[in-house]
Amino acid sequence: MSSVKVDTLTGKTTAKTVNVTVGASVTQSLEQGLAKAFGSFAQNAYPDTGYTQDFAGETFNFSSITDISSGLINSAIINNTSATTYSAGCHTCYFGSTGTSNEMDGVYAKTTGGWKMSNTYANGSVRDANYTGILLHGSLA
Repeated sequence: MSSVKVDTLTGKTTAKTVNVTVGASVTQSLEQGLAKAFGSFAQNAYPDTGYTQDFAGETFNFSSITDISSGLINSAIINNTSATTYSAGCHTCYFGSTGTSNEMDGVYAKTTGGWKMSNTYANGSVRDANYTGILLHGSLA
């Protein structure tokens, strides 16, 4: 088996164009396949860590999260996207006294510098989540 060890990959024609060929004919842009931002945070105290309104683990390209109100969060990224057509996602959960309850989540008000999220409990009420994971795919500016 072969291996390649490098510190920098630069496209031959354009600096940021590095294509990956999978199989005989499938080619994908390496840049387009990479997550541009990810992280996780707690809006309520997270049972195992005690985090409150803070990033609760490893993050990449997020400068801050802001608690707007119950169940509503604003995210800000360090390196802006080139447009608002990127794919952003979040998943949330709430650890209640009767066990773990899943929540529905939503992404809205996207800008090139971040987006807002809402956490809705299974019964339809908006509430803070104990854990929210966030992810961004798209082109950076």
